[in-house]
Amino acid sequence: MNNVQYFSLPTEYDRDQLFQDLRERFDLLVEKPSLAQWSLYDTFDWRLFHRSLKLVRVADDFFLRDLAGSRDYAAASSSQQFPFAWDFPNGALHEQLTPIIDMRALMALVGGETRSTCFRVLNEDEKTVVRLTICEDAVAAEEGITQADVRVMLQPVRGYDREARTVAQFLDDLGLETRQAEESYAAILRANNLEPGSYSARLAVKLGPDNRSGDATRTIMRALLENLEINLPYIAQDIDTEFLHDFRVSVRRTRTALSQIKAVFPVAETERFKEDFRYFGDLSNLLRDLDVYLLKEDVYRAMLPSSMENDIDPVFDFLHSRRAHVLTEVANGLASQKSQKILRDWDAFLNQEAMDCPDAPNAGRRVADLARESIYRRYRRVVKEGDRILQHENPPDEWLHALRIDCKKLRYLMEFFASLFPAKGHRKLVQQLKRLQDNLGDFNDLSVQQDFLLWIAEEMPVSSVNSRRAVLAIGSLIATLDQRQRKEKKNFAGTFAAFASPPNRSRFKELYGKGAS
Repeated sequence: MNNVQYFSLPTEYDRDQLFQDLRERFDLLVEKPSLAQWSLYDTFDWRLFHRSLKLVRVADDFFLRDLAGSRDYAAASSSQQFPFAWDFPNGALHEQLTPIIDMRALMALVGGETRSTCFRVLNEDEKTVVRLTICEDAVAAEEGITQADVRVMLQPVRGYDREARTVAQFLDDLGLETRQAEESYAAILRANNLEPGSYSARLAVKLGPDNRSGDATRTIMRALLENLEINLPYIAQDIDTEFLHDFRVSVRRTRTALSQIKAVFPVAETERFKEDFRYFGDLSNLLRDLDVYLLKEDVYRAMLPSSMENDIDPVFDFLHSRRAHVLTEVANGLASQKSQKILRDWDAFLNQEAMDCPDAPNAGRRVADLARESIYRRYRRVVKEGDRILQHENPPDEWLHALRIDCKKLRYLMEFFASLFPAKGHRKLVQQLKRLQDNLGDFNDLSVQQDFLLWIAEEMPVSSVNSRRAVLAIGSLIATLDQRQRKEKKNFAGTFAAFASPPNRSRFKELYGKGAS
């Protein structure tokens, strides 16, 4: 018996009573209690939790552990309030965090302390045969210091398995129930009104096939609005770039739903809110472009000849300076009366009672029927446009850009209505579509990056030798990006052929085509 066991104390049972009961049955040696203060960290979208990991901070030391807290994988120090993976020195923690959290910052979920009281169970020779530790977690919650969890940890000592089983049976007889070590992690978060994994940028709405389309669309829109509003307050705080990214995804999805789920809302409201949400997109476009460039700083440096790697410094100095200014503009815009009114009116519209309207004839239709019709219509358009591109030896870049937009709209429609279709078939088609989107997205990104670098070259002051060398570095980057863009364009034919293959066309038709069940 070498495994550590955990037990829960009954609610009416406390540490002192347990100690009394144990002392009446066993010889005990009580160690001096210890008190450890800590903070629990994860990314806003729970990337560590989804890998069954947690990051514990004690002073400036961080420990990457399993959720049970029974195994440390890596440790390192940082004094940052919201550290990124790159803030930790090269080593095990840096290496293990980087692929998991990527560009997301680590945020303190809850802070607290653990009081540990260890009892050593002795045999007749006064040798320790079992260690029992009562661990009491308290957290700093909104209502003050709150006890979050109490557990008893039984640690067998090698060679004394029989004694460990005896103590375990005694605890069982006292009414203590065995538990999983991970339960304390959830208990600590619940004490601070947090639910592990509660936020995700993914849209997950449950629709019934017979729902009215107008009602189902409102359900989708409410979920998008909720995600948008969750991220909104963090953009001005500038903790990491993904709050803005997720906010913008919610905006794009909302605009797509307004334009692609047709005739479920009155025309006047539909057109008004399409323009309103365009405002959010336009307001934040430049900030997102700047974020993308700054996140890829290392990538851009690696594209340059080694003799020019440092020549690009003035470009990133310029981008950092420009970003600080643009962030203020975006924060002010999002806090403006105009933005608040848009969100207030949209929320009121989504929550008002749905009424039949002559210019919203699809509002009363079965959502399953409208979903199939919308998805299959967009799919056929994607195939038609892709076939047209394949017929040209060197199609205009604008055609691929337009196809990318159509694919994105198709992807969003499939996500909106995912709950209406068999998961396996739906997921397979989304994966096929994603490969095509990756190709078109890379092609478009490389084009946008070249245009943006040209804009930087025009905007950046060129008054010194260093800035003139930076312009030369920009020229070198544009040449490399252009080569990569040409390669992606060549890859399009094969990627699209796979997406539009006869078996795939059949799958789309079976799932979403007319007469599909």
